[in-house]
Amino acid sequence: GGGGGGGACVDDRADTKDCPNCKLSGYTTDGTFSQYVVSFVHHVTPIPKGLDSAGAASILCAGVTTYKALKVSNTKAGDYVAIPGAGGGLGHLAVQYAVNMGLKVIAIDTGDAKRKLVEGLGASAWIDFKQTKDLVGDIKKASGGLGPHAAIVAAASGAAYTQAVQYLREGGTLVCVGMVDKSKYKQT
Repeated sequence: GGGGGGGACVDDRADTKDCPNCKLSGYTTDGTFSQYVVSFVHHVTPIPKGLDSAGAASILCAGVTTYKALKVSNTKAGDYVAIPGAGGGLGHLAVQYAVNMGLKVIAIDTGDAKRKLVEGLGASAWIDFKQTKDLVGDIKKASGGLGPHAAIVAAASGAAYTQAVQYLREGGTLVCVGMVDKSKYKQT
């Protein structure tokens, strides 16, 4: 079987997360914070020599999360992708992956330090959500007028999701990454 901890997936789904009986270390099974963990060989990735554990940790969590988000975004090289939260922990990794995939990144965040960071990582456009008077219009303008092909929402903000629906081009893809605190989210 394709997932579920060693072939336990009943209908042989290719993606482990879709398996109804899958065992996820640290979520449905204890052991994530152990010094040693027993796992199936097809569920682990060796860490290259020269890459310390601290450096690898962000890649194996936030890096895999944002890489997968981009892979399911239905984009191809040359397409526009908006990344709300681009200067944060998830977002700055998404910017790097997107640039290296040939995507035109519209980085959305606030503050000069985050602007410098994402521009240094290769973002095509920067929009400060606290400074703009028309966020949706500015994003559409930065993407040739039609809106980006996809939005990878790395921000933990309900407004970021609401705005993404407004600025995406027709047929665009919204990928949800940032977790919104339910108590702070207000529908508009």
